[in-house]
Amino acid sequence: MWRAGYRPLIISLEMNKQQEGQRLDTLLTNGDTSFNNTDLVRANPAIVDAYEEWAQKTFEGKHPIHLVTSEGLETADQMMVQAKIDQYHPDLVILDYHGLFDDASGAKTETEKAKNL
Repeated sequence: MWRAGYRPLIISLEMNKQQEGQRLDTLLTNGDTSFNNTDLVRANPAIVDAYEEWAQKTFEGKHPIHLVTSEGLETADQMMVQAKIDQYHPDLVILDYHGLFDDASGAKTETEKAKNL
């Protein structure tokens, strides 16, 4: 969807921004063998030039991928999600690790919490 020009918003409570960014870059390589997720995680110095060239070619002129993680957030509930939607105006919202989100309305069960979110 992003490659087609749409604006995604990913709210991930599972990983920090660096980890989530590495995951996204790995997914966006489409099997390019010049680097892999292990190279990114271990900061392999042998891939710097290939990675910079790939990143320039991949991201130049495209909409940003808005990424929100739990870093710096006091709470992650439906009000925060709506605030981020209002801030970024995405075409698609992905909530990663749904079970870690809070429910601002105070649901009593996990099913009710999931519905509220």
